[in-house]
Amino acid sequence: MNQIERLGDLPSLLADPQQQAKLTPQQAQAAQEFCRLGWPTTRDENWKYADLKALLKQGFQWDPSLVKLEDTQLEAAWLPLATAAIRLVFVNGVFAPEHSQQTAHAQVSYQVTTPAEHPLTAAYPAQVAQDKKANAQAAFCALNQALGKTQLQLKVQGCLDTPIYLVYLSTQASEQAYLSLSQLKVEVASGAQATLIEHHLSLGSPNNCSHRQAQIQLDAGAQLKHYYIQELANTDQHLSQLDVYQTRDSHFTSQHINLGGKWVRHDLDVVLAEPGAHVELDGLFFAAGRQFIDTHTRINHAAGHTYSQENYKGILNAKAQGVFNGRVLVQPQSQKIEAHQNNANLLLADGAQINTKPELEIYADDVKCSHGATTGRLNEEAVFALRSRGIDETQARGLLTLAFANEILDNIEILAIHQRIEEAIAGRLPAAYNLKGVL
Repeated sequence: MNQIERLGDLPSLLADPQQQAKLTPQQAQAAQEFCRLGWPTTRDENWKYADLKALLKQGFQWDPSLVKLEDTQLEAAWLPLATAAIRLVFVNGVFAPEHSQQTAHAQVSYQVTTPAEHPLTAAYPAQVAQDKKANAQAAFCALNQALGKTQLQLKVQGCLDTPIYLVYLSTQASEQAYLSLSQLKVEVASGAQATLIEHHLSLGSPNNCSHRQAQIQLDAGAQLKHYYIQELANTDQHLSQLDVYQTRDSHFTSQHINLGGKWVRHDLDVVLAEPGAHVELDGLFFAAGRQFIDTHTRINHAAGHTYSQENYKGILNAKAQGVFNGRVLVQPQSQKIEAHQNNANLLLADGAQINTKPELEIYADDVKCSHGATTGRLNEEAVFALRSRGIDETQARGLLTLAFANEILDNIEILAIHQRIEEAIAGRLPAAYNLKGVL
């Protein structure tokens, strides 16, 4: 079973005992869970604005033997830092060792297997059990476990001074669209430090759909800087689920950048399980045309003396739609925690739309928490101030839009990433906002 005419037919197909007999016991169990859950609908609060109807009408194939990569200009698509990083490349979810740079490092080890060999299981059932709104992508994760072809396992020990650079390429594998299902499991050992970069991009204009499921565990005192860069073609569809579990005194920072994709959904769930756990989440998305980008974050303060801060920004143009739902849960036992959340959105056109919903759910009384959301247009007084200094109006609007994004970009410590994203945003601004020669 490597193809289907309509994605929406998968539940009935996988419910067939004959089809389940072709799977391993672990895959069959995941298939049964997927059939039990079914596809989420707009009646589900977490999917209120994310309508799957168009996606479920599409046909897909996921035969790894069809995945080939012959583009001689491949490396031009990568970040300039690729030569100075541990680079692992995946094409439509399938590991491509011939395009990877597998330099041996004593501080990091990895292996590529299949989900059937090493099923992803929740490492923190007690905390998740108390959070009834978690696991919004449970059905997609079960499908990934049942039919996925690739799982990458990474373990970091010690202080790694070389970034781990994961490249996920979407290509046209055949005439039919490709369904890419991949998994990532990362463990950062006690006291270890590392930088992890995930880069999702397309070669050409495929009409694929990808689902990436990831789990990151930070042991005591571990530190991880995480960059998630999504630059897929505006014909691709993409979903991702990231679960982060933090133990005592661990520190996790994440920069989530979304610029591409036709229909995009991200879920980022963080559990602060022990005192001293610290998380900082930054996010930026720029949607134009008829793009749809939906982001849900959930931070579970499951222990006292923990800290969280998140700042997400959205820029929308033309008839694009954006969604941001940020939820912070403070458990009854989680006294003396601090949690701050902010979401700001900039609309560049009358047809652009944003739905934002910051949430605080607090069951403890000795806490410091804040949240807020704003949506608006460019400040006309700021536009006038730039014009009074000899800058024409259209370029002034472009500069102010870029300045709005730079609050997030300035937290990106890797120069190659900062420059790439800044130039990409400038290039996506309306043609009238010409910033050529300014950057």
